[in-house]
Amino acid sequence: MALTFDDDLASHRAVAMPILQELGIPATFFLCRATLDRPYAYWWERLERAAELGLALRTVLPGAIAPELEALAAHDEVTIHQIGRTVAYLSPQARRACSEHLACLVGPDPNEAGMRAADVHALVAAGFDVGFHTRDHDLLPTLDEDALARAMDTGRGDLEAIVGFRLDMIAYPHGKSAGRVASAAVRPVLPPVSSRLTA
Repeated sequence: MALTFDDDLASHRAVAMPILQELGIPATFFLCRATLDRPYAYWWERLERAAELGLALRTVLPGAIAPELEALAAHDEVTIHQIGRTVAYLSPQARRACSEHLACLVGPDPNEAGMRAADVHALVAAGFDVGFHTRDHDLLPTLDEDALARAMDTGRGDLEAIVGFRLDMIAYPHGKSAGRVASAAVRPVLPPVSSRLTA
C-alpha cells in the first residue's frame, strides 16, 4: 500500500505530517509548486469558497467564459460536482478565466493558502518523499504536445532545487492519463554532474 497526498495544501504539513510522524507511516507528497512563494488557490478551491459563501452555484461561472457552462446555468439544482467536472475539461485558458472570475467573487486567496518553500523543506527533513503534480494542474490528456511538455517541466526545477533531488515520480492531475502522457512523463536520464560540467 502506498499513501500519497496531492496538491500544495497547507494541511499537508500542519495536519498530515504530525499524524504520519506519530504513527510512523511513510507517505509521498505530490506537489505542484504553485504556492512556494505566495498564497495561491486553484479554481476548485475558489469554487468551494463560493459555495461556502452561499453564492448561487449556477450563476458563479457565466457562459460567456465557456459555452459548456451555459447548459449548467439553466438548471437551478446544479451541484458543485457537476460544475467541477465541466470546468476540469475546459481548455487551460477557459479554466484560468473561470479561476480569475471566481477570485473576483470570493476575494483574495487566504494568506495560509498553499505550501511555502519552508513547508516543503519540513516534509523532506521529516523523511517524506516528494513527487511532482504539475504546476497548473491541467487535465493532461487534453493538452497538445507542446503544452504537455511544458506541463511536465514548468515548476519542477523549482521544487527540485528545494528538495535537493530529482523528482522522478509524478501523480497525474485528476488521476487522468493516456499513453502519450505517460511517455511525456518519462524524463531522460542525465549524465553525472561532473561529466555535464566538462562537456
